[in-house]
Amino acid sequence: VQGTADVQVSVADATALAFGVERRRTVARGIVAAARGGWRTDRTDQGVWSGLSLGFGVEWKGLAADLGWSPGGMLGDVFQYSVRARF
Repeated sequence: VQGTADVQVSVADATALAFGVERRRTVARGIVAAARGGWRTDRTDQGVWSGLSLGFGVEWKGLAADLGWSPGGMLGDVFQYSVRARF
């Protein structure tokens, strides 16, 4: 399990904290899966869950795919996708 923490200091806005964790595990020969979660204290406009973010990813032989989710407020949830290839 890996964890991160950030402090964001701004002159115009209040100081914000961000926390995240990631758990990576080999699920089959050469296939690594990861689950991620995070929290930001500066996103409170849509209630207590608005600072939450979740995601997962899969990696195999230099190819990787990731999906992330976070609440988007009035415009709806935000889904972020990525596909990577290493040569």
